[in-house]
Amino acid sequence: MLFLTRKLGEAIIVNNDIEITVQEITGSKVKLGIVYPKTASVLRKEIFDRIQQENESATVNAEALQDAIRTHKKSPEMEYGDDASNLESMIRKQVVNA
Repeated sequence: MLFLTRKLGEAIIVNNDIEITVQEITGSKVKLGIVYPKTASVLRKEIFDRIQQENESATVNAEALQDAIRTHKKSPEMEYGDDASNLESMIRKQVVNA
């Protein structure tokens, strides 16, 4: 981890196209101004962590859904005429409600 000391109004440059400037210092809070390209994403760490957690949960649910679909497709209880899309829809509802 890199540690830098900056005063009010001073800035740092990251990757030649991101500029972070100290805008305000009030007690223990620091207000930063960030200039970055539209292609970059800037998030607070706690928001980024929550998104990562949600993505991991979605991946687990998707894997569970795929496993359930494979299990039901192989199941002898599956009636003739049940098609995969109806089955998939039914299983998705079960996974979402779980």
